Amino acid sequence: GRASFAVLLFQDISVIPILILAGLPLSGGGAMWGNVALAIGKAGLALAAVLIAGRLALRPLLRLVAGTRSTDFFMAATLFAILGTGALAGLGGLSMALGAFIAGLLLAETEFRREIETIIEPFKGVLLGVFFMMVGSGLDPARLMAQPFTLICLTLGLAALKAGVIVVLAPFFRLPRAPAISAALLLGPAGEFAFVAM
Repeated sequence: GRASFAVLLFQDISVIPILILAGLPLSGGGAMWGNVALAIGKAGLALAAVLIAGRLALRPLLRLVAGTRSTDFFMAATLFAILGTGALAGLGGLSMALGAFIAGLLLAETEFRREIETIIEPFKGVLLGVFFMMVGSGLDPARLMAQPFTLICLTLGLAALKAGVIVVLAPFFRLPRAPAISAALLLGPAGEFAFVAM
């Protein structure tokens, strides 16, 4: 369980550089490395601005809103912080999803973490449903049924490949064989991290 959780936590942390690199305008040759360096520098400045603004403004804003003792106002301020951070990240050339992710990290560091979790709980179910509906609506059932054997083999192959990599790497992290196999079976199937990266 701890090994699987550690991998999932590392995946969450690695979302930031992956989202930055996924949005880069890549072209061949030396221009590509110039684009990468420019985009990383711009992303670094945007991230620093978002983090500094969030740390300086978020706590005082939440304290002010909490003083009103209005649940609706607190919920609106929380959503404003998330959307505002996403918009700031978008202006800085980063993805809005990355901005929202950073907003979540900043909100989790405040003393209002429990209140925010309670307030956004209803939204989690709705947004999760919307996410899976969007993913599902992008599927073409006729195309899936045209080659079901290939689809099943590719799915099982991906899970087996990921599980194999985990089993091979486990000894390097001093993980015994039985927990390594358990972690491989837990982490073998592709999860939501693949959807976020895509």
